[in-house]
Amino acid sequence: MTFSTCVLCGNDKPFVSLHKWHSRLFQCPQCRFVGIQPLPAQPIERYSTDSSLVWEYYSRNSAVGFRNACEVLNLLALRRSTGSLLDVGCASGIFLEEAHARGFEVTGVEPNPRCVDHIRTKMDCSIIQGSIESAALPPGTFDIIHLGDVLEHFHNPLSVLIRLHDLIKADGVLIINTPNIQSPITRLFQVKPEEHLYYFSASTLRKMLKKCGFEMNSLYHFDPWRALGPLGFSSTFSKSFFGNILRLFMRTGKIERFCFRLRFQENLLAFCKPL
Repeated sequence: MTFSTCVLCGNDKPFVSLHKWHSRLFQCPQCRFVGIQPLPAQPIERYSTDSSLVWEYYSRNSAVGFRNACEVLNLLALRRSTGSLLDVGCASGIFLEEAHARGFEVTGVEPNPRCVDHIRTKMDCSIIQGSIESAALPPGTFDIIHLGDVLEHFHNPLSVLIRLHDLIKADGVLIINTPNIQSPITRLFQVKPEEHLYYFSASTLRKMLKKCGFEMNSLYHFDPWRALGPLGFSSTFSKSFFGNILRLFMRTGKIERFCFRLRFQENLLAFCKPL
């Protein structure tokens, strides 16, 4: 599957190859939105299966996931401290669990069945297995909607944002955390053609949000905490020599808990409101 038109601006002129970063990375010459060509099958199909690598990555990411969730929720607390919260692509439920502990009424949507079962054993909350496009949720339901490293996975992020605009309340808060294509760390480690289909800059994220009826109130350059343990199971390294070495060292139990943070403006963290 290849682009016939840009999903952001509708341009149908030839896309510019960004082969210096990756052989399948292309940029729209008109709005400069970046994406993968050709597009693979929907990544949700990979996450919907009971993949051991997907589960191993999520389950080993709890320590740094908790740190990252707390930082995002601390920023949310400056705007909203109570209400109904939807976490789209909630993975193993780390963000969901911390939001629940802080008093939010939480709902999660997650395609991976093992993750859904894990959340249901830990929390008494509403969890929907599947995709946000097909989830049976009434309009105008949520005060807060959160997408943490999720928007880049969809074949059509525009239609997803339009769907979220329907689900959020008029005074609601939309939170998007997504890789920043202008960061060298993203270009080195986050270009994953079978999973990450689109790559945002601050400009293209703002344009897409506006097109879908949202206004970006605040934008942070967010550098997430990472742990060495999960990296051996990430799609970036899982099949590489480095991934094999990481998994070997993890058997000693000494390397898995090592956490680090790279200050290269790796992600864009946007707080938005519906127009």
